[in-house]
Amino acid sequence: MLFSRSTPSLADVIPGMDYLDEFFATVMADSTVSLAVRAAVGLGKRHLNKYYGLTDAFPACQIALRE
Repeated sequence: MLFSRSTPSLADVIPGMDYLDEFFATVMADSTVSLAVRAAVGLGKRHLNKYYGLTDAFPACQIALRE
């Protein structure tokens, strides 16, 4: 519901990205999860990390991370 709004704020998005990153890492480390699923999650994590890298370039993101 949080991200269904028309304009989620950076203060909402950054913690959501943090949650996804932690969840993806947990799934990738779980040997009971199939290799195909872990590989797919790894691709998602790589894509998420791309956006993490982009947040470093924007001062507004840096300010949102400090709050």
